[in-house]
Amino acid sequence: MNYIYIILTLLLFGCQGMPSKKPPIHLNPNMDDQERFDAQEKQYFYTSEDVAKRNPIEGTIPYGYYKDDNPQFYYGKLSNEEFVEKVSNVMKVDEKMIKRGQERFDIYCSVCHGYTGDGDGMVAHNDKYSLIPTSIHSETLKEKDDGYFFDLITNGVRNMPGYAHQITPEDRWAIVAYIKALRFSRSEN
Repeated sequence: MNYIYIILTLLLFGCQGMPSKKPPIHLNPNMDDQERFDAQEKQYFYTSEDVAKRNPIEGTIPYGYYKDDNPQFYYGKLSNEEFVEKVSNVMKVDEKMIKRGQERFDIYCSVCHGYTGDGDGMVAHNDKYSLIPTSIHSETLKEKDDGYFFDLITNGVRNMPGYAHQITPEDRWAIVAYIKALRFSRSEN
């Protein structure tokens, strides 16, 4: 029994909770002290430039950015930089797609533009923000092609942020189809 008290006393005084002056034991030191360069740090490996940050090789495309196989789908523009006229030129439009567009519109767009697209969302009613969202039913947007709306959703305009990184191209086209349905519901034709 006395041995237990001695061991407990040694453990208690051995673990005083004070930092050690000895360096820690590194079982695999190459993982702790790797050679690396900070951005804009001088380096001497490359002879043409003396900074560590390297520019991409000319003519290369980062992974996930090659979109030449169907530029209309990814950019909403034709090869002559004109906007795609209709969503149906890019994707098949059906009820399921419009429902998906409504769901995405309610999540991302209704906060500013309102559920009906009148520009009366929660942000417009908040006195903290001094911005007036555009109504999707306004006369200025009447003659715009569907690719124009796709481009606005992708890149944003004025106070509206771009949603390219949050909304997939399929869902952006679905939102555009839903916007067309909302605009058609108010048309006099």
